[in-house]
Amino acid sequence: KSSPTPQPVAAAPEIAAKDVAFSAKTLVVPAGRPFDLTFNNNDAGVPHNVQIDDSAAKAQVIFDGDVVTGVTTVVYHVPALQPGTYYFECKVHPNMNGTVNAVTEGPQPGGAPGGAGDSGAGATTPAAATQAP
Repeated sequence: KSSPTPQPVAAAPEIAAKDVAFSAKTLVVPAGRPFDLTFNNNDAGVPHNVQIDDSAAKAQVIFDGDVVTGVTTVVYHVPALQPGTYYFECKVHPNMNGTVNAVTEGPQPGGAPGGAGDSGAGATTPAAATQAP
């Protein structure tokens, strides 16, 4: 009976690899807009990447990050994902995997749903200006 609570979305999601394992099993990313994903490969001399698929069945690869050999950091530019749940893995080590939750970002603090104040002012200003003369 509980509704999903809006999840905070990191401004720049980040994940790391160490000892042939990801630092997190779940990544929360913004839905509906491209985002940067920082990947820290902390395994010296070991190649890793982050690949995002539609599901664990991997019927569709949505994003395939470059494989990088550690120790290094790379910033992946990920295209917009629709809200929902996806699968991620290291394509070199498929046992390294987890879930991506693409969530709609909540309203900004101080913002009113629908933004009626701004659109109302914008719509009435030209009408008032044409009636003034």
